[in-house]
Amino acid sequence: MERTMRAFFLLRLLTIATVTTSFGSCNGNLGVPACRESEKQALLIFKQDLTDPSNRLSTWVAEEDSDCCHWAGVVCDNSTGHIHELHLDADWDDSNSRFGGKMNPSLLNLTHLTHLHLRYNDFQGTQIPSFFGSLKSLTHLDLSQASFGGMIPESLSSLNYLESLVLIGNDLGGKVPESLGNLCNLRELDLSANNFNGNGSEFLESLSACSSHHIESLRLNSNNFSGHLTAQIGNLISLIVLDIGYNQFDGALPESIGQLKRLNQLVIHHNSFQGVVSEVHFTHLTRLEQFEARGNSLTLETPRDWIPPFQLRGMFLDYWHLAPEFPMWLQTQRQLDFLSLSNTGISGIIPNWFWNSSSQLSYLNLSNNYLHGNIENNIAVEGLEVVDLSSNHFHGSLPLLPSTMNILDLSNSSFSGSVFHFFCDVPHKLSRLYIGNNLLTGKIPDCWMNWQELEVLELENNNLSGNIPGSIGNLVYLRLLNLRNNHLSGEVPLSMQNCSDLVVIDLRGNALVGSLPTWIGTFLLKLKILNLRSNKIRGAIPDELCNLTDLQILDLAHNNLSGTIPRCFHNFSAMVDSSELYGDVVPFEFAYGSILQRYTDNMFLVTKGREVEYGNILGLVTSMDLSANAISGEIPEELTSLIDLQNLNISGNLLTGRIPSKIGNMGRLESLDLSMNQLSGEIPSSMTRMTFLSHLNLSYNNLTGRIPESTQLQSLDQSSFLGNELCGPPLIKNCNASKVIPPTVEQHRGYGLLKDEWFYLSLGLGFMVGFWSILGSLLVNMPWSFAFSRFLNSIVLKLYGVIVEYV
Repeated sequence: MERTMRAFFLLRLLTIATVTTSFGSCNGNLGVPACRESEKQALLIFKQDLTDPSNRLSTWVAEEDSDCCHWAGVVCDNSTGHIHELHLDADWDDSNSRFGGKMNPSLLNLTHLTHLHLRYNDFQGTQIPSFFGSLKSLTHLDLSQASFGGMIPESLSSLNYLESLVLIGNDLGGKVPESLGNLCNLRELDLSANNFNGNGSEFLESLSACSSHHIESLRLNSNNFSGHLTAQIGNLISLIVLDIGYNQFDGALPESIGQLKRLNQLVIHHNSFQGVVSEVHFTHLTRLEQFEARGNSLTLETPRDWIPPFQLRGMFLDYWHLAPEFPMWLQTQRQLDFLSLSNTGISGIIPNWFWNSSSQLSYLNLSNNYLHGNIENNIAVEGLEVVDLSSNHFHGSLPLLPSTMNILDLSNSSFSGSVFHFFCDVPHKLSRLYIGNNLLTGKIPDCWMNWQELEVLELENNNLSGNIPGSIGNLVYLRLLNLRNNHLSGEVPLSMQNCSDLVVIDLRGNALVGSLPTWIGTFLLKLKILNLRSNKIRGAIPDELCNLTDLQILDLAHNNLSGTIPRCFHNFSAMVDSSELYGDVVPFEFAYGSILQRYTDNMFLVTKGREVEYGNILGLVTSMDLSANAISGEIPEELTSLIDLQNLNISGNLLTGRIPSKIGNMGRLESLDLSMNQLSGEIPSSMTRMTFLSHLNLSYNNLTGRIPESTQLQSLDQSSFLGNELCGPPLIKNCNASKVIPPTVEQHRGYGLLKDEWFYLSLGLGFMVGFWSILGSLLVNMPWSFAFSRFLNSIVLKLYGVIVEYV
C-alpha cells in the first residue's frame, strides 16, 4: 500500500499547476542587472554545505565575472538584481540529481527571496531548518519529498507573507503547530503523505480563525489525523480543494460542508466516517466536479427525484450504502468520466437509461454488488476504457466490446456459453482481461492474433476444454496467464516460448500431458510463479528450470514426475534472498490518474497442510511444492541453501537417504512436509534452529532415534512424527522405556555370537545336511514322521518365546 500511495502522489505532483520554473530554465535572465555581491557570497557558502553528486551547481563559481543571476536555479528581479527565487528541485526519478547535506543559514542574506523550492532532494531525515522562519519575504515554500523528518518548526508561523506551504511526502510527524493558523495569507497548504497525528479538527479550527477567507487548497491526506470533522470546516469559504483522505477521521460528516460554494474537489476517502448523508450536505456545491468518498460507512439518503446541484466528472462512493435501487439521480450527471460504486449494495438490472447517458464515461466500476441480467449488447459504448463489473450475477453470453476498451473485468459472475465469438469476431486492444470464475464452456479459440496487446489473461475456474491454442504465442506482451481449474488437455504449446515477458503462469487443475518443457527455463527468464499442479506432466524436472533465478513459487505437485530433484535448484536467487521482493508480483503503474490500481495477483497455494488464497502479498511469498509425484533419490544438500524459502513440500515421493544435516539453515521455513517417503536416519539436530516453523510433517518414513529438543519441535502435534521409529516429546513414547536407541549406537546391540559372520555360513551348511538326512528318513517311515513333527512344533514354540523376550 505504501508503494501505491507514493505512486499516487508522484502523479498528482506532476499534474498540479504551479508557478514554479524548471531547474534548467532558470539559467538565463538577459537584460537583468548583475546580482548583488552579498547575495552571491551567500549562495557560495550555501553550496559548500550541500552534497551535489551530479555537480548540478557547477555554474555556481566565485569568479568575478560570474553573475549569480545566470546560475542554475536562480531567478533575480528584473529591475533590482535581487534574488527572488531559488529552484533547487531534483529530478524525481533520478537519485543522482538529489542534493543532500546541510542547509546553511547564509540564505538569510537573501532578504528578497520569495520562492524556495527543494523538491525531490534527500536530506536524510534532518529537520526543516528553523531559520526558514526568518526568511521574511517568502511567499512559496515547497519541500515536497525531500526526506525531511521531525516536526514542523514553530518558526514557520512567522512567515506572514507565505501563500503556499507544500510539505508532501516527507517523514514529518507529531502534531501540526496550531500557530500555522496565523498564516493569514495562506492559500495552499499540503501536508499529505507524512506521519502527522492528533485531533485534526483542532488544527482545522485554527485555520478558520485567520485564513478562512484565503485558503483555497487544503490537503492533509495520508496521515494519522483523528477525531470528528469540525463543523467549522464550513467557514473555509474560499476552499476549492479539500483532501483529507487516508486518515482516521470518524463520526458524521458535518452538513456545513455544503456551504463551501467554491469547492471543486472533495476527497474524504478511507476514513471512518459513518452515518447519513443527505441532500443538505450538497446544498451549495454547484462547482463540485470530483467527489472521492470510498471506504467509509456512510449511507446516502435522498429523495427518489433528487436533482443534485453539481455536474460531477468523477465520483467514488465505494462501500457506501446506496439502498437496493440503482441510483436514479445518476441520469442527471451528463459529464461523468469516472464512476465507482463498488460494494454499495445496489441490485437489480442496470437500467437502459444508464447506458444511454454514459457516453462520457471512460471508467466504470460496479463490482461486488447484486446486479443481474443480460448485458450482451450494453457495454459497447465507445469511449469506455475501463469496466469492472466483477462479482455480480450477470448471465448470458459475454458482451460485445467497444474498440476503446483497455481493461475489462467480468470475473465471478454467471456468464456462460462459448467464447469463440468474443475472442474471434473483432480484434481488440485490451491490455487486461479477467473473465475467470464463470460458467464458460467449449474450446479456447485459436485466434489470439486479434489480442496482441494483452498483458493479463485470466480465464480460471470455467469449463473450458481442448488444447491451449498455438496462437497464444502471439501475446508477446503477456505478463500473467491464468488458466487454472479448467479441463484443458494436450501439451503446453511450444509457441509460448515467444511470451518472454511472462511473470506468472498458472495452469493448475487441468489435464495437461507431456514432459515439463525445457524452453521454460530458456526463454521465460522473468518468471516468478510457475504453477502446474494437478496435471499429468511426466518425466524428469529439467535442469534448464534452474535458469529462472527470479522464481519465487514453484508448484509441480500431483503430477507424474520422476527422476531426482535437480541439485541446481540453489540458483533460485529469490528463494535465497527475498529482501528485494515486493507485495505485488506483477506491478502495474497507475492508469487513468489516481483512479485505478487493480492488484492482479491472487493464487491458491497449499501450505501448512491447507489451501490458502494469497492476494496483495503474493509477491512476498516463496514456496516450492513437488509433492505427490514419483521423484526418487536423495534430498540434495544444495536445497538447504534456499535460506529464504517459506514453504517446502516434497511429500508423497520415493525419496531415500537422510534428511540433509544443514536443513536448519533454512531458517525462514514456516511449513516443511517430507512425509510419505523412504527417508531414514535421525532427525538432524540443526532443525532446532528453525524458529519460524509452525507446520512440520515427517510422518511415514523410516526415521529413527530421539526427536531433537527445541521449543519449536516439541510444540508440534504428534501426527507430525507418526509412522517412524522415533521417541521423545511430543510423542508419548519414551526413549528409555521403549529401548529405542539412536542409530549411532546400533552396532553395540545384540549377542556376540551373531557378530561372527562364519557362524552364518556354518549354520547354513549344517542345516542343509541335517535337513535332507532327517527328511529322507521321515519320508520312508510315516510314524516317525508324525513324532518328529510334534517335536519340531515344541521347538518352534520355545524359540518364539525366546525371541519375544529379547527382541
